[in-house]
Amino acid sequence: MSKFHPLHEQLLCEWKLKLSKTEKFFPCPTLNGLFKDEDKIFDNFMQNLLEVQGSKHHEEKLTSQPIFVPKNYIVNRRIQKKRKTLPISNEENLYHDESVKSLSQEIEFELNHDESVKSSSQEVECEIDSYLFQSLKAKLMIGKADEILPDFDILMRLPLAQLNKIFKDLDISQLDDVVLAILCNEIVKHENIAYQNYVVFFKYGLLEKVRNIKSKPSRNFLANISNIAKAKSKPMVYGLLLPLITEFDISQPQLEVIARIIDSGLSEESIVALLNELFSDSYPSTSQIINSTSKDSYSLQIKWSPTTIDVLFSIFNQKFDLKEAASQHIIPKFLRHLDFNIELSPNDKKLGQLLMLLVTKHSKDFMENLEEIKVIAEKSKSFIKRGVLGQITNLMKKSR
Repeated sequence: MSKFHPLHEQLLCEWKLKLSKTEKFFPCPTLNGLFKDEDKIFDNFMQNLLEVQGSKHHEEKLTSQPIFVPKNYIVNRRIQKKRKTLPISNEENLYHDESVKSLSQEIEFELNHDESVKSSSQEVECEIDSYLFQSLKAKLMIGKADEILPDFDILMRLPLAQLNKIFKDLDISQLDDVVLAILCNEIVKHENIAYQNYVVFFKYGLLEKVRNIKSKPSRNFLANISNIAKAKSKPMVYGLLLPLITEFDISQPQLEVIARIIDSGLSEESIVALLNELFSDSYPSTSQIINSTSKDSYSLQIKWSPTTIDVLFSIFNQKFDLKEAASQHIIPKFLRHLDFNIELSPNDKKLGQLLMLLVTKHSKDFMENLEEIKVIAEKSKSFIKRGVLGQITNLMKKSR
């Protein structure tokens, strides 16, 4: 464009402006023809512009907005199109295949490694279980507590599944009372043993032993089991008391053990937990933890045996609070079951005594149920009936 230097600067600016607005109408050959005669540049410019506009059938006005195309747009589009049509070279294909193959092999190796580690871990666990079982079995036959304790301490810290498996094969319920008492008293001192492990231990160590008692239990045994219950009340409820009460026929020796645990061992919280489970809609889900032998649902809405009534009397003879929201369902269910049994056995003295406990020792818990208790008491024919009705009358007067 150097040959256009004589042109006036202002005119050149006008050309550039006009040219920028109509750039799309001027392909390269047209521009070359336009600027052949520099004396008629502007006239040629305007004439050419009008001709182009006419050839477009006046589809656009001169002042229409230009279409701006980015630099290198056509070049870039051609490059993209070319890349799409170009096949991947054999070398690139080979590299791609090798990468995929390598990644697949790496993943497979990691999976195999994980399986190997898991298998090795299981083998080690089995070896430990086997060694511990054989060691304990040999020492249990000797029956020396000081030799059993170290292995037993390790056993009680195993995961629940392993502990359960070993206890199934170890008949620790056959241990001498003295040795079993030493084991129990030593183990319950530890705070870092899992709650469920205690439940399993009480099931295999104490439940079978108590269930098989045929005569009056010794004072030492009752004292030891009472101390254990004080230390681990809730595991004792789920490991011993619940399965003993709900799954087996309770005779007098078992009743003595239950009464002793309830009277002198259990905390208030554990007593409420026991009632919650006894008067739940079905047998407690915790039975899954202790591998209950009974698969049937359990409910006290049946005719209570004399020993069952004794157990309930022992429970309600304790101090506890049923005002907590989680325990509110116990009261209506218990009264419904009590009503059912008094209708069946109106002369039962123990049931009458149980009614009396409700309106004396636990009157605060049953204040809102006095009318219902009165209806139940009217069905009783025991000599305690009059005393129960009199107490209900007094409580109603006080509440007014």
